Amino acid sequence: MMERRRVAWLAQAGLAVVMLFTASCGPSGPKLYPVQGKVMFAGKPAAGALVTLHKTDAENSTTPIPSGIVREDGSFQLSTYGPNDGAPAGEYDVAITWTEEKGNADTGDLKSKLPLRYSDPKTSQLKATIGNSATTLPTFELTK
Repeated sequence: MMERRRVAWLAQAGLAVVMLFTASCGPSGPKLYPVQGKVMFAGKPAAGALVTLHKTDAENSTTPIPSGIVREDGSFQLSTYGPNDGAPAGEYDVAITWTEEKGNADTGDLKSKLPLRYSDPKTSQLKATIGNSATTLPTFELTK
């Protein structure tokens, strides 16, 4: 009888350690949902542009900022903690930056390929809503 209690206690302790280890590994935070979208500029894919989503009601600077790089066809997938893991549900202001080297590659000077208003989530006028399931955002059609 005493041995059975000891085995049960050890099993519970082991389970608690596994649960604690699992909880401490990987990101803690809100549930993420797969998100994809497309970015076009002047009717062409904005390949290489960076899309970032900024929570509209962000309370502090530790709120994660999902982001994605636009592929050759204009599509992107969002990542928050790992590749293509998605974004938390909510309302977002969107910023899109797209740069190219200006002049000598050794200087690191960058030139924006987009009007600067798109690089700031407060001036871009771009919005995104992520639901509690996989989301395909409407295409961001950027203009000069």
